[in-house]
Amino acid sequence: MQVHAEYTLYGHCFLLRDLSMGAEKIRLFLDQDSGMRAAVLGAFAERVTERTADAFYLRINKDMTDDEHRHALKVSA
Repeated sequence: MQVHAEYTLYGHCFLLRDLSMGAEKIRLFLDQDSGMRAAVLGAFAERVTERTADAFYLRINKDMTDDEHRHALKVSA
C-alpha cells in the first residue's frame, strides 16, 4: 500500500496534537516546506491561536562540516 506524503504528514501532525494534549506549551520546529506548514497549522491552529503552541521555520546548512557547525554555534552565542 502506498500513501501520499501529504496524508502521512497530516496524520503525524494530528497524532502529535493528540499525544501533546496534556502539555502546557509545545514548540514545533519545521523545515521551510509549505506542506509541513499546512499540516502543522491544520492540526495545531487552535493551540497556536491560544498561544499554547509555537511553530518556527528553520533553515539548516547541510553542507557545513561538524567543526563549522560548532564554530557557528559558538559565534552566535
